[in-house]
Amino acid sequence: MPVGSALSGGLDSSSVVFLVNQLLREAGGSTRQTAFSTVHRDTAARDCDESRFIDEVVSTLNVESHVIEPDPAAIPSIHEAAVWCLESPYDGTGMPGMYVFGLARANGVTVTLDGQGADEQQAGYLNYFVHHMANAPLSEVLWAALGRSTMVGAEPYVRLGASIGLLRTMAGDRILRGAANLFGKDAAPYLVSLNARLKDDCHRGLANLIHYADARSMISSVESRMPFMDYRLVEFTAGIPGCYKIHRGWTKFFARLAFEGKLPDSIVWRRDKLGWPMPDAHWMSGPLREWSDSLIASSELVGELCRGLSAPGSPTEVIRRLNVAQWERVFWHRTGSEWKQRTDLSRREQFRLPANEAS
Repeated sequence: MPVGSALSGGLDSSSVVFLVNQLLREAGGSTRQTAFSTVHRDTAARDCDESRFIDEVVSTLNVESHVIEPDPAAIPSIHEAAVWCLESPYDGTGMPGMYVFGLARANGVTVTLDGQGADEQQAGYLNYFVHHMANAPLSEVLWAALGRSTMVGAEPYVRLGASIGLLRTMAGDRILRGAANLFGKDAAPYLVSLNARLKDDCHRGLANLIHYADARSMISSVESRMPFMDYRLVEFTAGIPGCYKIHRGWTKFFARLAFEGKLPDSIVWRRDKLGWPMPDAHWMSGPLREWSDSLIASSELVGELCRGLSAPGSPTEVIRRLNVAQWERVFWHRTGSEWKQRTDLSRREQFRLPANEAS
């Protein structure tokens, strides 16, 4: 059975592709790992494009690669399918997974090994800098206070964490909490260790993300499996001190060291983190604006939930309302003043993904 992987060009997905490809080579034969990716070559969406990182991994590892560029015209029908399979409103459009797993299925791959779960265990998100700096030794707090952060976009989190760490070291937790209260803030969430925060995120947010990933893959009848979620690796990673997860401005420091020399330096020591982005802002203000505005305006549920609120001021707010409106359209309809759930399962036939050009 062929096994593929979603490849975004980040460290996690690239690591999985490297390891699977290595195992295939050790097993003998000519089979190569197959990677599936979304790209955004359109000028207006280039800030979401990770083509050069994907291409570098593919070239270095000599894996088979299939890429697809999402077509805005197809988004409305695919979005309806995403809402149907996820069963409840969610953040984001869900398009990266929908396209990648659809592309995998179109190429005869029904099982993928993917990188979900690494960030929550290895401290891959920028907000983890706050917890690290708030509990770091004074030498590292002072180092960070000098403005020597490494990751793009990390500066606000490093400054906040360093401020908490300095005040905590100089005055103690009680004074820190009192100072935070003066500004209407609660310092307690930042006083837990980095590993404690990671444990909490694994039990909470990660479970939700896994649900999203499973639902998006299964609409294309693809089994997405997550090597980073193997309980042995989870236990091992949990036992690694936080100072090796974030170190001198680098997230996932120990993982970067592990793959140094195996993956290109541009991947291992990549300073920016995009996180499998989609040009939602461009779509919702451009080619999909009429569709999204119309769907939101026609939703009685959005109207009830957002009564008295101002118009959405960001793409994220627009997408949240859009998802609620689509959920109402998919699962419910009004009969007079009563809600009635749709139970016609034959509606699934309407949610077939449109044919995509695989390359």
